[in-house]
Amino acid sequence: MVAIDCNRRTHKRIPLAHAAYLSAHRVLIAKAGDLSASGAFLHTTFPDPIGTRASVAFDDDTSVEVEVVRVSFDGAMSGMGVAFVDVPRDIHRRLLQK
Repeated sequence: MVAIDCNRRTHKRIPLAHAAYLSAHRVLIAKAGDLSASGAFLHTTFPDPIGTRASVAFDDDTSVEVEVVRVSFDGAMSGMGVAFVDVPRDIHRRLLQK
């Protein structure tokens, strides 16, 4: 297991309450761990496989396309890291203002 030093991350993290995740495998209202310029972490005990493409909608009805890039099966920290895919600049700015 690789430890990630939070102080060495490329993008600042913003706390996030909830997000709706929709893929070919599932519909999920997830507790979102955090949001950054490049993606988000969604808490779930049953994450989709790495490489899964999906759509994520946030509380303000902003919706973005994502790809699962990391999964974790670590108890309370179980979930999946999703990377934003081709996010229009205006939506990207709005996400970072949360």
